Amino acid sequence: MAARRRDLDWMRLGLVAAAFPLGCARALAAVGGPAGAAAWLGAPALTGIQWLVPLFFAVSGASAAHALAKHGTRGYLVARVLRLFVPLASAALLAAGLSAAGLIGMEMVEETRGWFPWYLAAAFGFSFLLPPLRSAFETRGGTKLLAGLSAAAAVPGVMQAAGAFAAAAALLPLLPAPRALAAGRWGPVFFALVFLLGFLLHVDARLLGHAARQRGVSLAAAALSLAAAAAGRLLSFIPEPGAAALCGFAAWSLALALLGFGARRLTKAGEMPKLLGEASLPFSVLAQPCAGLLAAAAAAWQAPAGLKLPALVAVTFIAAAALYAAARRVTVLRFFVGLAPLQADAQGGSS
Repeated sequence: MAARRRDLDWMRLGLVAAAFPLGCARALAAVGGPAGAAAWLGAPALTGIQWLVPLFFAVSGASAAHALAKHGTRGYLVARVLRLFVPLASAALLAAGLSAAGLIGMEMVEETRGWFPWYLAAAFGFSFLLPPLRSAFETRGGTKLLAGLSAAAAVPGVMQAAGAFAAAAALLPLLPAPRALAAGRWGPVFFALVFLLGFLLHVDARLLGHAARQRGVSLAAAALSLAAAAAGRLLSFIPEPGAAALCGFAAWSLALALLGFGARRLTKAGEMPKLLGEASLPFSVLAQPCAGLLAAAAAAWQAPAGLKLPALVAVTFIAAAALYAAARRVTVLRFFVGLAPLQADAQGGSS
């Protein structure tokens, strides 16, 4: 299991590519305010980001399973600090500096929190759950448990039905709580479950095989639960908690479908160029402050939002790519964006 997984690399890259324009749209809507010409971009962009985030956690948990197997507990935890916590701290300091200089407003930083920095904080915290869990699975009782789970998961619908736990966790953000506990749409308990789903599927190849064979069942379960939630809200026969639970179930099923599709279709994909493989996380960390800064400039541009958005996406991509290209050539800067030193080939885990 130590070999690098092509499917995880390609899925991670695809998710970053999908989140990038959505993040730019969210930033453009946030800087203009509710009365701005681009305000209409905010809700659909945030919805798109929020549905992508559970998939990021599923892929992150899967990647962590392979990193832990490859590097052992100590190497894995050190790598997670360097790969996740350091870029998180760098992004937070950069956003705070831009805000203090008056270049972007803190309200914009708060409004775009559905993008990457808080995701890094959560993924970093969840990382500490995995070493003891992996050790437990290596015991005799843990081996029997995995065998039992695999036998049950062979029956179509069982893995999807486990999304009932995720559906229950999706209700937690509706309870009175500090805003930080309801980050994004779903809440930390829901994200932890999806993270552990990715980990579990990639700890036991039998479970991943079942997910691959049942990817159509997972996709159908997601579509049906989403349709029920949409119809219930539209016709007002399902209360908000019920719709939230159905959406949580749908997100769980989508994560299962994505991991199953990747295991079936992407493991034989061509080798991803090393530059793309290592760039996904640092590029995302750099892209967010670039999007916020450039969106503030774009807000003063007298042009329709339909023209501003593609221009912002293009300029943000160029700016973030240029910063990344510069950072990856300097060892000190590589450290701040979560890359291994220049002389090291191994990346020590991925997000």
